[in-house]
Amino acid sequence: MRTLVLLRGCPGVGKSTWIKENGLEQYTLSADNIRLLFQSPVLNKSGKYEISPKHDNKVWDLLLKLLEDRMDRGEFTIIDATHSKQSMISRYKPLAQKYRYRVYVVDFSDVDVRRILKRNKMRAEHKHVPESSILNIYERMTTEKVPSWVTVLKPDEFENTMTYKPRCFDDYKKIHIFGDVHGCNTVLQEYLN
Repeated sequence: MRTLVLLRGCPGVGKSTWIKENGLEQYTLSADNIRLLFQSPVLNKSGKYEISPKHDNKVWDLLLKLLEDRMDRGEFTIIDATHSKQSMISRYKPLAQKYRYRVYVVDFSDVDVRRILKRNKMRAEHKHVPESSILNIYERMTTEKVPSWVTVLKPDEFENTMTYKPRCFDDYKKIHIFGDVHGCNTVLQEYLN
């Protein structure tokens, strides 16, 4: 299933929790998890541990390389990141076109900011994000829309959209199936006439 799903929402909105609750971890590439592969949490100026953004260029290079490897095999993949800017989402377009992927955004941007700030405080210390950063991301998501070439879903629409629904042909009296035509257009035109 050539499908790429991008999660969109502030840190602390519940994207990673949603992934776990839906049993989707094995399909997910997470920017934060890759950051932790490059460097363990570091002490900040306040004496608290945080995930370092120091290696973000390497993180995104690796994430995109891993994604392209998965897309080359046609694998269903979810990207867990904020995707708050159009440019963040647009970086996937060349890969989607190259590998003929459908792209969906599961949008968590309508969650109330007070709820997000409260959830952020309940996260593990190294996953806390400064309140000012969350407010900036939240504000950006209210002004920057998702590019029109992707399909936007709400979290509760995901399962129904991703579930395969076979077509029923029981009401047809006759069904004609054509394989690859290749060099036999003349025969096909005769049949259609």
